[in-house]
Amino acid sequence: MTGGLTASANPPVISSGSVVNAASLAQQAPLAPGTLITVFGSALADAQATAPGYPLPRQLGGAAILMAGRPLPLLNVAPGLVNAQIPYDLPVNTRYQLVLQHGVAIATSPEEITIASAQPAIFTSDASGSGQGLIYKVIAGADPVLADSSNPLQPGDRILIRCTGLGAVSPALQEGFAPSDSPPATVNPVTLTIGGVSAEVASAGLTPGLAGVYQVQAIVPTGVPSGGPVPFVLTVAGQASNLVTAAMQ
Repeated sequence: MTGGLTASANPPVISSGSVVNAASLAQQAPLAPGTLITVFGSALADAQATAPGYPLPRQLGGAAILMAGRPLPLLNVAPGLVNAQIPYDLPVNTRYQLVLQHGVAIATSPEEITIASAQPAIFTSDASGSGQGLIYKVIAGADPVLADSSNPLQPGDRILIRCTGLGAVSPALQEGFAPSDSPPATVNPVTLTIGGVSAEVASAGLTPGLAGVYQVQAIVPTGVPSGGPVPFVLTVAGQASNLVTAAMQ
């Protein structure tokens, strides 16, 4: 009996340094338990595909991601990127290897990932990691509205910020599952500055119905500069988020 081996014509490849927080897209930055991540590369999946529902699948479009030997839940995949969630209970202050499997092929050069207790990041309206943040004005009896130039904020307004990377939650929740209407709260305290002014944080926890998406509710303080976009920064466990903006009247 004879046989042979041939190299895959188009093996999956993870781009160097391209396992990033899905909100900030910051390279070479630590990640945190519970974080939504984006993996960039080539030949990562058969075609574009989205998870059909919760709990999230561990294989999608022929792709699977392993981190610390554990398969990660997948939100969506495409040949050039995969979005997944890090487990909430992964030990922190530790480095792990991440690999991607496409069919029977394993992506070469595993990525080394540092897991910190928190690495907050605010989602943005154009998914670029900067500019208009997903910061909403909370209006009694109505759906929240994006705090852009059409709906600027004022001191005293209640706001809701969509983010990820805030770390462990209590009570514990398994990765890949959507929180209920009474979602777990963050273990680590969360602080917020708006235009350099400290804001009162009313609550911080997971977003009901969305795996890996956190939400922070706060009150816009007095003294924030008005008349245009102002910067918002979250800080958790000593780590600051990406700087995003929202409109102030």
